[in-house]
Amino acid sequence: MLQPSRERLDCPRDPGFVLDPDDPRRTKATVLGCTCGITQCWFVQVRVTLLPEVVVWSEFGRFHRPHWHYNLGPFTFDRERYETQLASGVALDTVV
Repeated sequence: MLQPSRERLDCPRDPGFVLDPDDPRRTKATVLGCTCGITQCWFVQVRVTLLPEVVVWSEFGRFHRPHWHYNLGPFTFDRERYETQLASGVALDTVV
């Protein structure tokens, strides 16, 4: 993800596939790419919801298998800390 990016905030980027305008995958952010190195190959998306004090990740799913459901989340992050980490370019999983 290039900085500054709002993909993990409130502006998911276009996944590069032809989708109907109302397809819910258009409003999700990519949080995990394929191990082959091609992000669009087999990636995980999540709905990112911004609230005044927190950021919530929910509705995890595979782009190419929208009918697959995962028992993940929702995960809640302190919004100020979340936005600070995104702005710094440091991956959230490296924060202790």
